[in-house]
Amino acid sequence: MGHSALKQQLMRMLADRRVSREQQAGADPADVDPTVARNRAREAREIQLAIERIDNGTYGECSSCGEPIGEARLGARPFATHCVDCATQAERRRPHREVASVSTPYLY
Repeated sequence: MGHSALKQQLMRMLADRRVSREQQAGADPADVDPTVARNRAREAREIQLAIERIDNGTYGECSSCGEPIGEARLGARPFATHCVDCATQAERRRPHREVASVSTPYLY
């Protein structure tokens, strides 16, 4: 996909996040999941930064090692900032939060 088409795709994704945020702003606060709202806001920021990287010619470069981010990763997550190897290393270093105890014997 060319950079022009990719930029248009990212702009549509950003517009979708903004519409969702506006819909949540008008919703009853009890109906808005704060985790979903935070994730959408974070994704909107990441998408905006991806558009800026397209504009400045650094789109598709890993922000950690400088190597190209694979096409499959960018296809799945077009606003990715790290290659698979660096993203995996970062995930391993990140402390994991405890999840509330839930009885789900089938989820491993």
